[in-house]
Order: sequence, then structure tokens, then C-alpha cells
Amino acid sequence: MTGVAFRRERDAVEVAGPDASDYLQGQLSQEVTTLAEGASAWSFVLSPTGKVDAWLRVTRRTKENFILDLDGGFGNHLASRLRRFLLRTRCSVEPLNWMMFTVLNGDVPSSTDVLVIPTHWPHLTALDLLGPSVDLPGDLVVGEESEWERYRIRAGIPAMGSEL
Repeated sequence: MTGVAFRRERDAVEVAGPDASDYLQGQLSQEVTTLAEGASAWSFVLSPTGKVDAWLRVTRRTKENFILDLDGGFGNHLASRLRRFLLRTRCSVEPLNWMMFTVLNGDVPSSTDVLVIPTHWPHLTALDLLGPSVDLPGDLVVGEESEWERYRIRAGIPAMGSEL
């Protein structure tokens, strides 16, 4: 089967600094302090009343650097929400101008600027490529957004603005 890549509208936010891990531990629903470097986990940011402010994936790049990626159009809201509680915290919260492709059945680039994040859902195993620029190998076919939407729904991946 030929590999296929889907360009996905994702926003990315970087949280970095000496207090980043402890800060995110208090802001996200997922355990962050024990997340290994290079590992990712899905998480929520909840309002004080328990409503979902954001559904995202947190990836720990280094001891003091995290990338949060979430559905497109929600990154600035997330960055504003996280900055609101940065009192006496030694970390920064910055939106990134990054792009993402999801690759099914294909090879991935070996760029050091790109995060390669394994994605496992029921009926879907893929690699998400997230970075400032993503160069796809020439043997990948770029799929249509509607085709990705069928994969997403079949796998049960929720989306902000639709299921959340």
C-alpha cells in the first residue's frame, strides 16, 4: 500500500523554562512531571467549572521544553489561557507557526526540526510530523481533507468545535 500524508490544521504552543513541568502539571489533566523526554500524551485544559477549554497533546522535548498541539484555530486561546496563570512562574508560553502532516503507511523525513509523534487510536496507527516546516518524502501521496475526516471519525478522534 502506498503511503499517504494528510495536511492537518493544528496549532502548536511552546511552554519552556525551569518551571514548565510543574506549571503544566497544575494546568493540564494529564500527568506531566513523569512524562519522559520524547513522549507524548493526550490531555485537557479545564475551566474552573470543569468545562473543556482545550483538548490537546503534550509532547516533552526536553526537561524544560514542551510542545502542546491542538486543533487549528484554538492555539491563541490556549496560549492566552495559560499565560493568565503565569504568576511568579519561570516559563514562557508562545504560539508557534508550525505545520503538521499525519502519515499512514509511509516513510518519514529524518529532520531534527520535526517532531515525529506516534499516534495510536482504534483502527488507526500513524505518525504525526509536527514542526516549523515539514518536507515529505516523494513517495507519499497527499490525501484530501475529507479522506482524513473519515479516518478521524472511524478512529474516534474527537475534534474541538465538533465533538468537544
